[in-house]
Amino acid sequence: MAMAAGKRDYSLVGRDAQAAIANGLSAAEWYHTDIPRKQMKELMKREDGPAIRDTAIWLGSMLVFAGLGIYFWGSLWAIPFSSPTACSTARPLTVAGTSAATGRPSRRCG
Repeated sequence: MAMAAGKRDYSLVGRDAQAAIANGLSAAEWYHTDIPRKQMKELMKREDGPAIRDTAIWLGSMLVFAGLGIYFWGSLWAIPFSSPTACSTARPLTVAGTSAATGRPSRRCG
């Protein structure tokens, strides 16, 4: 049976709240993990170390590839060192992997 299409009432005392109580959703048992709260807090502790390390590796590898590309400039050996940089900066990409300019998937480097 389909519900009548209308505006939903999300208030605490509205029509939909009464329907939720009637369906037994007001005091529902929600899923929770069996991990103690203290251990969960320890696992959720924020750390900047991994992000700093990954950024340093990324920037360091960019410098190494740029240096090797400059060193081998003028020969075919420069191509493998310039490709990672060329692929990452060829077109600005959105999160979905599509070109920001055209909206189509980028197939230029891979």
